[in-house]
Amino acid sequence: MSLSNEAASLYVYSRKLAKINKSIHRYAKKAEKHKRNQLTPNEKKRIKHRKKHEKVTKEINHLLELHNEYVKELRKHYVEFASELRKQGMR
Repeated sequence: MSLSNEAASLYVYSRKLAKINKSIHRYAKKAEKHKRNQLTPNEKKRIKHRKKHEKVTKEINHLLELHNEYVKELRKHYVEFASELRKQGMR
């Protein structure tokens, strides 16, 4: 790919990665809240928060898989970008 295409790919994947990171942070706060609320003396609320915590952690794990895929793609395009940049510099 050309230098501009690689730069565009880097930009797109970095924006996607930032969006995923923001979502992970938001879900982590929710998971922490549900974990904290599992300590309530009320059994019904404890079970409710345990289920919510499990649901949120599954979503976090899914987002982490996406995060790893985006990081892998970002690294690949970075290497290609650097290679194209060296080629441009030699001309």
